[in-house]
Amino acid sequence: MRERDGESGRRRRIRAWHVVLALVVVLAGLTALHLLRSKRILERRLEALRAAGYPTSLAELAEYHKLPAGVPNAADIYTQVFAAFMLPPEADPSFWGMAGLPQRGAPLSEPTARLVSESLAENQQCFALLHQAGEIGQCRYDWDFTKPLPEFTVIGDCSRLLQFATLLHAHKGQVEQALACIKDGLRLGESLRRQPLAISQMVRSYNDGKALRALERVLCRVVLTDRQLVELDGMVAAIADNLSLADTMITERGLMLGNCRTAFAARKTGPDLRAAMLWLPGAKERTLADILDWMGTCIEAAQLSETQRLARFRQIRQEVESLSDLHTIVKGFVPVMSPIVELDLVFRAHLRLVRTALALERYRLATGKLPPDLEALVTRYLEQTPIDPFDGQVIRYRRTTPGYILYSIGKDGQDNGGQEQNDNNPGALCDLCFIVTR
Repeated sequence: MRERDGESGRRRRIRAWHVVLALVVVLAGLTALHLLRSKRILERRLEALRAAGYPTSLAELAEYHKLPAGVPNAADIYTQVFAAFMLPPEADPSFWGMAGLPQRGAPLSEPTARLVSESLAENQQCFALLHQAGEIGQCRYDWDFTKPLPEFTVIGDCSRLLQFATLLHAHKGQVEQALACIKDGLRLGESLRRQPLAISQMVRSYNDGKALRALERVLCRVVLTDRQLVELDGMVAAIADNLSLADTMITERGLMLGNCRTAFAARKTGPDLRAAMLWLPGAKERTLADILDWMGTCIEAAQLSETQRLARFRQIRQEVESLSDLHTIVKGFVPVMSPIVELDLVFRAHLRLVRTALALERYRLATGKLPPDLEALVTRYLEQTPIDPFDGQVIRYRRTTPGYILYSIGKDGQDNGGQEQNDNNPGALCDLCFIVTR
């Protein structure tokens, strides 16, 4: 009896082990089928993007932004500009920052004028090359997205020097030379247009902003001709027409996909959770699918109306931040897109303020007075009433004695009455302002 009971127990244990093994095999098979299916779905999604002409790798991304064959490229000359540039004297720390700008309508201080003059003399070759490069128009720097980002610092240095050169020429009454510096500054910023990564667009708006702030100071000191105003307006309008937040998101998606593949190809063990997660089954497919899903959502949001974009991107940020750590890549990168949208809207608002100011100056030149409202500019000086991209309302306009204030409410969504940013109180509520004191 005991022998039979022992045999029966062994058979039951063997059968239980068989069942467990069978379950393991079935689960492994189902997991393998799921991973294979996920991989095929992912491949079809990537192929659909490629068929539509969108980049899904670093090599495709480099090709996506190339200039057409035979189009002159200003990049080589700009590279010579950056090599020729010489930093200005460091005797006056305020010279190289916003503190160095004079009050609106005021001339440059004599020490600042002297420092700028010395810097211009040392950078004569740099200025000649800047103008030569700007005349070419199209630019695409030689960067294939596999290397570290280009050095943008010297571009900012050149923009600041052009800004102060503009003020110096206006100080001396040399209007055409001042306008030439503004144009060269705008063209320098636009040299980054064909590299629409988020970081390069930040640098682009920063450098264009330097030229536009210099223009604000010029309008406070001198009266431009209608021809000069029209020419400047054409340049600013072209910059506004070439802005594409969706293209920036498409580029960021291609960069994320390419870097993700590189990370998985070179994955190594490590003590941190992120390194360990690279080895989980299906981690690559899940991460790539995450990028496609969430960056696709960002691209769709970038095509909403201006007044809807920021709220939608802030919502996307909250949704991504609430994901589990299995989505570590998108949790690290997608939330950054929200500040990029804020900067894009700030840049659009600044361009709109400048175009409105140029229209006001044309109206004043023709009539001898400022208009009662911005609607008076429509048709002859502006195609339509200028709209604040942050709330969809008409750009705020207030006449002062003398001059006027134009402003957008900015990213805080509050009308602060045209209160501009105060460097002594950076946390204070403020608007985006363009102020002419003449």
